[in-house]
Amino acid sequence: NQTGRVAYRYTGSAHNIDVGVRAARYTQSAVEERFATTIPMREFVYALPYVNYNWSISTFSRVGANYSTSVDMPELTQLLTLLDITNPLVKYVGNPNLEPQVSHNMWMHYGRWNSFDGSGFFASISGGRTDNVISTDQTIDSNYVRIFRPENYSEPAYRVSADANYRFTIKQLGMSTRVRVNGGYNQSPNSLNGELNIQSGSNVGGQLSFRNTNQEFFGYSFGGELNYNWSFYSLQEQLNQEYL
Repeated sequence: NQTGRVAYRYTGSAHNIDVGVRAARYTQSAVEERFATTIPMREFVYALPYVNYNWSISTFSRVGANYSTSVDMPELTQLLTLLDITNPLVKYVGNPNLEPQVSHNMWMHYGRWNSFDGSGFFASISGGRTDNVISTDQTIDSNYVRIFRPENYSEPAYRVSADANYRFTIKQLGMSTRVRVNGGYNQSPNSLNGELNIQSGSNVGGQLSFRNTNQEFFGYSFGGELNYNWSFYSLQEQLNQEYL
């Protein structure tokens, strides 16, 4: 792989920013001599922008944000057209026409803390979109043999997650408390017997914990957490489930 970069960077007392574009050239080829299978030399060129930003609002408060792009090349095992029949009921064959998938990623963070009383609030959110997704096409024949083959999909994949937690001290009880909530969502395509199947998942959860602040002679901590999850399939509704 070969890369080059053009960037601008600013560093100030409160604001820092780094903006740029990476030019990336990827090459890929392979030869499986035992079976005379060849993947000819392939070349892909991408412009991959990125942004990093930090804002020091005060000594005890900060905001950060990031945007980046990345490329994932197909694995050689996904490209080779050799039929894997290790399991006669489950077969896998590669796809020499696979192209790279491109991801766009974002992240934001906010933090505020007080060093004097030990309190603090922190929150973050991240997400992304992947185009030209490499996923699986599954075919089930009349003998119930499943054949898997990787394909590129025009339907994007998405993901997002968020997290927030707050810490504070109850002085009268000599107790430090932490409350946390989180959630996420993801969606990706695949196909079943030639039909598009969208698989998605969601989760929400929370956590509550306590510990004593003076642990010189004795320390304790206790708490609990709860998470709820959903999984959905657009074609295989019988696989949909919800669980703790």
